[in-house]
Amino acid sequence: MQILFVMLFCCVHFLACAWFTITNSLTENTYLNNYHSTYSGFGSDQTDPMMYEPYLLSLYWVTGTLTTMGQGGGDLMPQNLKERFFAIGLMIFNLSVYSYILGSISNLFMSADEAIVQKRNELSALERFISGNKLSSGLEIKIRMAMRNQGNQGMGVSVEEERAVFKKLSHSLQVEVSRHTCSALVNKVFAFSGCDENFKDSVCCELSEENFSPGTFIAKVNEPCAKLYTIVTGLVEIISHDTEDDIDLVNTEVTEGACIGEMSFFFNMRHSESARASVTR
Repeated sequence: MQILFVMLFCCVHFLACAWFTITNSLTENTYLNNYHSTYSGFGSDQTDPMMYEPYLLSLYWVTGTLTTMGQGGGDLMPQNLKERFFAIGLMIFNLSVYSYILGSISNLFMSADEAIVQKRNELSALERFISGNKLSSGLEIKIRMAMRNQGNQGMGVSVEEERAVFKKLSHSLQVEVSRHTCSALVNKVFAFSGCDENFKDSVCCELSEENFSPGTFIAKVNEPCAKLYTIVTGLVEIISHDTEDDIDLVNTEVTEGACIGEMSFFFNMRHSESARASVTR
C-alpha cells in the first residue's frame, strides 16, 4: 500500500510539472496567466527562482482534475488547445489510475481472505492430526507451541495433511510423535526385534501410510523391491504363480505386524512372490 501511495504522488508531481510547462507563458492566453489576473496575482511572482506559487497552482489543478474529473480548476478551465488536449488525456489517465487503485485494494482484501482460509485449514488439519493419532497431552502441548512459533495454531486426517503437519515439526518432535504412533507397530515386526531403540526411532520417522483397496496388488513377483511394507490393519494374501496351470495360488495370508518382502528389501532382490490386499477382510 505504501508503494501505491508513493507511485501516485510521483505521477501527480510529474503531471503538475507538465501542466506548469504548458501554461507558464507570458505571451499566450493560458490557465496561469488568467489565474494571475483573476485572483489578485497569486502565483505571478516570476522573481522566485523556485517558482513555488506557480508549481503549487499546477499541483492544485492536476489534483483537482484527477479527483473531480475535469472540475478541479474551479471557474478557470483550460484556455487553449494544448491545455484542453492535456486535460482530456489527464481525465483518461484518471480512469486508469482509479481502476488500478481499486484493483489493488481488492487484491489486498482477497489475499487477506485467502490467508485466513489457509490458516483455518491448517488449524483444522492440526486438530485432526492430534485427535486421529491420540497423542498424549504433553506431546499435544509441544506440537501446539511449535506450530504457534511458526505463526500457525491449530476429525480423520488425510495422509497429505498429516505429512504437511509432521514436516513442520522440529526433528526432536518428529521423533517423539513417530515413537508414540509407530513404536508399537515396529516392535511387532520380527525383522526389527533386538534392534537398538535409536534405530527403531529412525525407522518410525521414515514410515509413511499407504492404503490399498481389496484386490489391489501391493507387490508383484519379479518386480524390484523398493519399499518394505508392514501391515497395520487388514489382511494380505501372499501369492505364487503356478506356471504349469498358469494360475495364481494363495500360499498364505498375513495380518497386522507382518512384513511384505523383507528378504527382497534387505538384500536388494526382486520380489519372489506377489502380495495382494485380501478381498475377504
